[in-house]
Amino acid sequence: MWEELERILKSMWDNHDFILGVKLHLPTEENKKEMLDAIKSGWVKTPDDAVIYSMAIYEDAPFED
Repeated sequence: MWEELERILKSMWDNHDFILGVKLHLPTEENKKEMLDAIKSGWVKTPDDAVIYSMAIYEDAPFED
């Protein structure tokens, strides 16, 4: 699952620190799936969205606009 997510993140911003930061916030497969679902549903569109959403998943906090 990480391979698909990494490919999508690279298409947003091909930056090692960005991708590593998001990855560290998504330690479980369930977390990664939640992030993929958020991207596919349009909640996460930009690198900023990805960082904020991954932090919300990590902290188990709801994502709000």
